[in-house]
Formats: sequence, C-alpha cells, structure tokens
Amino acid sequence: MFVSSENKCARNERSPLRNCVCEITHQRIHLFKKKSKLLEIGCGDVDLLKTLAGSRGVNWFGLDPNPGSIATHIGSVKKIPFSDNYFDIVYSSQSIEHWYQSVTTFDEGLREIHRVLRLGGMFIIDFPVYLHGHYIFMLGNEKSINKLFESPSWIIENNEDWRKDYNPLAPYYTWKGKRRKYADEWFCQQLLKKRLKSTYINALVLIKRDAKYYNIHAGSKQIVDKTIFIILSFYKRFRRFIEYYRGRVR
Repeated sequence: MFVSSENKCARNERSPLRNCVCEITHQRIHLFKKKSKLLEIGCGDVDLLKTLAGSRGVNWFGLDPNPGSIATHIGSVKKIPFSDNYFDIVYSSQSIEHWYQSVTTFDEGLREIHRVLRLGGMFIIDFPVYLHGHYIFMLGNEKSINKLFESPSWIIENNEDWRKDYNPLAPYYTWKGKRRKYADEWFCQQLLKKRLKSTYINALVLIKRDAKYYNIHAGSKQIVDKTIFIILSFYKRFRRFIEYYRGRVR
C-alpha cells in the first residue's frame, strides 16, 4: 500500500513486487469465509496465505511440485488431486507464468482449477508482467493474457494492476537483476530493456459461472500451444541438467 504522506510503500519486503504481492494477499482475506476450503496453487515455502487463512478459520490446502515446500499435496496444476467441486476458493499467486515449465498449457491448468471449484466458487490469481516465465507475461501481451480469463467459464469480479502506474515511485527494471536467464527469457528481456518497461502485477478475482469449462483455444491452436510448451519445458530441463553436470565436474 502506498503511503502518500511519506511517498513510499507501507511494506518493506525484499523487492517492490514482493511489497505488492503481500499487500494484495492481505487485501483479499476479507473474501475468506470461516470453514471454507481453500487451495493454494504453487505455495512454495511461503506461509503468508496459510497463516492468514488459518486466522480466518479457513481450511488451507497447498499444492506444489517441490517436495521441500509447505504443500499438503505434492503435484502440479496439470492434475489436481481433489474431486470435482471440492473447494470454495482457489488461490494462485505468481504461479501461472511458470506452468509451461511442467508442460502444462493454460487451458489444462485453468480447466483443472475450474473442475475442483464449486459453482460460484472464487478463483483469486495474480501474476507479474514484464518479469519472467512464459513469453506472453514477459512481453506484456495484454490481449493474450486477457483472453485467458475472458470466457463464459468465469465472471471477472475484480481486475487490478499494481504498480503499472508506478509514479511517484521509481520504475522496477528487472533486467538489472543478477539471476541467470535462460535463452528465451534473455531474449525477451533484451526487448524489454529497449522498451523501458517497468514490471507490474495484474491481480484478478474470478467467479466460476458455469459448470462447463470453455477452452481458450481449440483445434490446431491447442496443438501449437502444447508443442511450444513441450519445447520450452524440455529446453529448461536440459539447461538445468547441463548446469548440474558442470557443477559436479568442477
């Protein structure tokens, strides 16, 4: 939250984007009802949502592919290990841009989330734009991003951009970071550097409107999407293997 009198963010997290993500999470907790069931997609090792949900008497479940995470269930959004209409809320923070790394298309992941949500249930999601992950997020392709959620499957209850208009704060140029980039990310970030794009967060609250899930893409477009996801995922795994092998040789 921006404090105009002090001309700074109220939170003091490790980065300007983390300030936004934490504030978004805190501002969403009033939507949680006691005894409701909430699934957090890609919870990692951060227990902020788990703690806030517990304070509201919400039953929290976590899903993450990493066995070292705080997840109650190890797995990916490609196949969520719960029955149909099980959850009242599904929460996904800074996750969707990474789905392709486990060869999960947007349609596959969103279909599974739609399946485990009860009718009228709430899907809360946020993701970075001009940061990392899939190229539609890295390059800020708003038309493609919006298409993911503008569907008869969902009602868009709320759609906010955090830090898109960053003034009077400083812009956040992520290509200045030292984290090693994969080739596809490096190429995208060279474009961002030329365009001077500051990273921001898009946050949405969606309601499951229909018992049927409507595909974002159909026919040949689905095949193309899946092929691209497989190639990018294979490339990243190959790079990790090479880096691991080089580390062992040294």
